Amino acid sequence: MDVLNVDAVSAPDDGQPKKKNGRGWSRSLLHSMLRNERYLGRVVWNKREWFKDPVTRKRRYRERPEKEWVAFDDPKLAIIDQATWDAVQARHRVQAVQPARKGRDGRYYEHMLSGLLRCGVCGSPMSITGRKAENGLSWASYGCSANHSRGASVCPNAKTVSERIAGRTVLALLSKAVKSQEFKKWVQDSMTLAARAHEREKAEGDKVSRLEKDVEAQAAIVAKVGDRLIEVGASDFLKERLRAEETKLRELRHALALASVPRSATPAPQVSLDQVLAVLRQIETVAAKSPARAREVLAGVIEPATLTPGPDGYEIALTLKNETAAIAGGRTLLSDGCGGRI
Repeated sequence: MDVLNVDAVSAPDDGQPKKKNGRGWSRSLLHSMLRNERYLGRVVWNKREWFKDPVTRKRRYRERPEKEWVAFDDPKLAIIDQATWDAVQARHRVQAVQPARKGRDGRYYEHMLSGLLRCGVCGSPMSITGRKAENGLSWASYGCSANHSRGASVCPNAKTVSERIAGRTVLALLSKAVKSQEFKKWVQDSMTLAARAHEREKAEGDKVSRLEKDVEAQAAIVAKVGDRLIEVGASDFLKERLRAEETKLRELRHALALASVPRSATPAPQVSLDQVLAVLRQIETVAAKSPARAREVLAGVIEPATLTPGPDGYEIALTLKNETAAIAGGRTLLSDGCGGRI
């Protein structure tokens, strides 16, 4: 991979403006390519459902159930044969069951912030790039994964940060944010927006019911006019009336088809500020005993934090997840003072 990057060999995402962390080659990129069924001619679509977030008004997606996926094989797309594919997947399965690597003291390590930190220079994940030990205690250091695995030609950010310091700072900044008056207002505003979105969805459901009744009534009118035309014979008036009623029926059916497009209903918001604070206290309590469990809870509260290197360390910015409580309208909680600096 280093050879490919130093030689400036173009990677798949190079040149893509929206792929901020896609420049250059990495181990994860190569693994992803080796698991891509499309190279075998296998195509799968309808895996995601896109919707507009009622709070941020941005497009987001959720994974559809596997039973709704649509898959088919197109041999013309295949660039490798089945035997090669099977051999590669077999090797991956063998590697997947290998035991996790141990530290020098023989222990397995779990990290509260794994997958929850991003490099502010290139957007790549911050990963464990080293470990230090002192007085019988051992702790890890986070660094930009692109710089560590792909080199400075991909990302010049070689600055690292102690896992302990990063964890304390993230929890302190999160605690400070959710206890502020501004945050309370954000929650109230976001809950109001989410409630309005829920009411709009209910109104859309009522609209479908009304249209179904209108279609049924209009179909009955068309049938009556048609029966009358059969009874009295050809009539310019009845012919024109029948065409008009049929046109109206087609328009109603078209409106019903548009209104009946399946949508996943947004549940009415039920989360309160007390629940948010309870989640925060749970993270602080669990972190000391089980970093892996704390990470699960923290991942449900925040988006990956952005760490931007500066002359005195890192500046950190957190974004809270809407799903947690329609929290903060998706606004970024920017660092202020030493609370947001590592």
